[in-house]
Amino acid sequence: MLQPKNFKNRRNYYRILHVQQDAPIEVIKASYRTIMGELGSHPDMGGTHSEAIVLNEAYQTLCDSRKRVEYDFLLSLRQKKSHKVFASRKNRSNQSGDKSAPKPPPQTKSKDDDQKQHTKPFNLEKRNINRMKQQGNMSFTLPRSVHYHQGELVDLSPQGMQFISKEKIDPASRIKVKCPLLSGSARVTNCREIREGKARTYMICLNFMKVEFNHSSGAFLSVKG
Repeated sequence: MLQPKNFKNRRNYYRILHVQQDAPIEVIKASYRTIMGELGSHPDMGGTHSEAIVLNEAYQTLCDSRKRVEYDFLLSLRQKKSHKVFASRKNRSNQSGDKSAPKPPPQTKSKDDDQKQHTKPFNLEKRNINRMKQQGNMSFTLPRSVHYHQGELVDLSPQGMQFISKEKIDPASRIKVKCPLLSGSARVTNCREIREGKARTYMICLNFMKVEFNHSSGAFLSVKG
């Protein structure tokens, strides 16, 4: 495989094209033209063949909505794994540096403290990864049902999704979802009513518990939440 010069992070297509991860296609195209033309990365203008290969690969991926969703999914997983590795190394470093330091006296907990700790609400809507707008049809089951209903996909991330439904689904319900990009099971974190005249629909927010992401090559990536 050719190794491009001056590209320290070949896997991050956003860095290669000098754009933010939420950049629209118009910005990506403009940046690509600037890099290939004005900055002389095209082989006909003095650039290397290996640089052009990576630039074209990044451009084709980020300008294709399906490929971009798949790439963002894998990129976020790599970033999440890197953060865990960094945190683990930092903890080991802190532990090794604190061996000579005196340990603080143990703190006693009262029954009230234990009760507060166990009754602290869990924020189901918190998410660490920005969701990407992704429109299209999707299907879902209602709780304790095997029949699928139709919904309209609004946005998507490796942690969850949002869609519009004519059916109201109570928060904390567990349902199954599927669309051309993925299939899996999820937990409802929020259900917000939307009224347009006499019509009534619901914005459903989900957190994935288990998801299989369908790649263009036909392989599946399974992730458990």
